Amino acid sequence: MLRKLSLVLALAALLALTACNAGPTAPCQASVSRALSDQLIQRAAQAFAGGKSATLTASNDEVSSLVSVYLDEFKKSNPEEFIPINDAIVCFDNGKASLFGHVEWGKGNPVAALITLTASVSGNKPSFTVEQIQLGPVPVPADLNAQLTRTVNRAVGQYLGRITLSDIKFVPGQVAITGQLR
Repeated sequence: MLRKLSLVLALAALLALTACNAGPTAPCQASVSRALSDQLIQRAAQAFAGGKSATLTASNDEVSSLVSVYLDEFKKSNPEEFIPINDAIVCFDNGKASLFGHVEWGKGNPVAALITLTASVSGNKPSFTVEQIQLGPVPVPADLNAQLTRTVNRAVGQYLGRITLSDIKFVPGQVAITGQLR
């Protein structure tokens, strides 16, 4: 009986160690820099400056850089707000975008996380739907998808509020946004 209990405890410990190291991996590689973020902001300002309809394309590297710079600046200027995401990478594929990063699960214990979403345009505004959230080796319950969907739509809506959108496309390695400045 004691031997059986020891074996069960050893297996449980092994599974726990494996689970701590398991989890999602980044679906793409991305180079992140302030220069790429600034480049994307400058291109967006130029593309939508004339008041005519335009299409802006951005790569995984550029969007990952923009998200990373935004998160860093937000954390610095809002130290009372806890944003647990680090090392954010945004990857685009056929009809889907993925946000990969590490979430602080307690102090000094980062856990890999992956959010997969789709996008469409509704009423000239972006509409995102979170399809899946995975935190470490465990998928997050689907009812949290709706909460995160509302948060993403609110945040993106603030930054694209002056642009009347007609299309958003996710293709391998890029996003294409078509619209015009109001």
